[in-house]
Amino acid sequence: MLSLSPIIGDRERTFVNFSEVVGEVVEICCPNCSVPFPIYNECSCGAHLVALFTSPQNSFAKCIGICQRLGCLHSELLTERDLRLFSRLDAL
Repeated sequence: MLSLSPIIGDRERTFVNFSEVVGEVVEICCPNCSVPFPIYNECSCGAHLVALFTSPQNSFAKCIGICQRLGCLHSELLTERDLRLFSRLDAL
């Protein structure tokens, strides 16, 4: 079980009933059906960012990316606005 901080900007996370080995890459799965969350992107540490969707449509345009490497606190919130800004920057 993974517990994320409810405070915006706080990247702290805690695994419940799990022996953490810092640096190990773990598979983060749905607590109800045990299906792994989809991979959103690669983290700067080399592990993957999995997507936690912020809307019922399961859109990668509205997701939170969480790193699978224990000890890496990289995460990012992606919104449709971010995607529009990225596409404009790529056009320059």
